[in-house]
Amino acid sequence: MRDMARRAAANPAEQSAFRSYDLNQPQSPSREPIAPPDIWESCALQEQPDRAGPVYVGIDLGGSVSLTAAALYWPETGRLEAYGACGTIPTLAERGEAYGIGARYVEMRERGELRTFGARVTPIVEFLHWIEDLLQGQHPALALADQ
Repeated sequence: MRDMARRAAANPAEQSAFRSYDLNQPQSPSREPIAPPDIWESCALQEQPDRAGPVYVGIDLGGSVSLTAAALYWPETGRLEAYGACGTIPTLAERGEAYGIGARYVEMRERGELRTFGARVTPIVEFLHWIEDLLQGQHPALALADQ
């Protein structure tokens, strides 16, 4: 049991199985975090590193309910920026309530991380122009999308 606890503490991927099989705690795999809060907090930075070197862009095109998102990554400095967009229907406040995250979407909009385009589906051309503006003239070394 001690060995399993040590292994689970060292490897977040094993924590769910440890809790379920060794501690007999009920688990909900669809609601498990990618990283436990303590590990996430240890990685979060107050100040981002510089935008330096090549940038890599990943795009996830959303549908009528899900967000369209982009991740911009500068591997030389470790800087990662994430942006999202969705339609105006439902409102960001209504989405936050429906997903149980309160005002998070509204806060993301205030920080410039989230925008609304269109009514129900994010128009991809407008979204891509926004991402292009955020890159401030830097051309991606590589850009990938899910579709």
